[in-house]
Amino acid sequence: MSVSPKTLIFCRSIPTVAEIFLLINDELGEKRFCGDYRLVEMFHSAIPEDRKKYILEEFKKTDSKIRCVIATVAFGMGIDIPDIRNVVHWGAPKSILSYWQEVGRCARDGKDGVAVCYAYARSLHKNITSSDVVDMVKSTSCVRRATLANFAIPGVTSVNHIVNSRCCCICDMDIWKR
Repeated sequence: MSVSPKTLIFCRSIPTVAEIFLLINDELGEKRFCGDYRLVEMFHSAIPEDRKKYILEEFKKTDSKIRCVIATVAFGMGIDIPDIRNVVHWGAPKSILSYWQEVGRCARDGKDGVAVCYAYARSLHKNITSSDVVDMVKSTSCVRRATLANFAIPGVTSVNHIVNSRCCCICDMDIWKR
């Protein structure tokens, strides 16, 4: 049996975390456990501190039984788990900075990773999501370039040189058009 890659799913609210957690566990059925351990956990501000500590300590292990964590921003900045392979946003993130910090948790060990944003219509409402995020998810140009352009500092070299054919879904599609 092969091991599923570590996946981190970000949601904007605790009810959405719970909904996605239940959906995934229902889909997995009996396969949601590895022995006595859950493969999928949820992490948010209402989770007891001792449970949060367990989830973080276990998920950091290279041989972690936990393969997927569904979380709000409570998962916290500064958490370094190098072998997370997938970061998913269920709904658009609140800001470009939030997006960049959260996708930055993916593939910190230098191996390949994937970041996916499922930005459904309600998650793009102007009262809950910044216009730069809306522009990014609706863009037909390079997602990485559009994201990094928000952090450009006048007089500093452009980030265009770090974009390659595999950096995002748009660029990946472009290589098939050639």
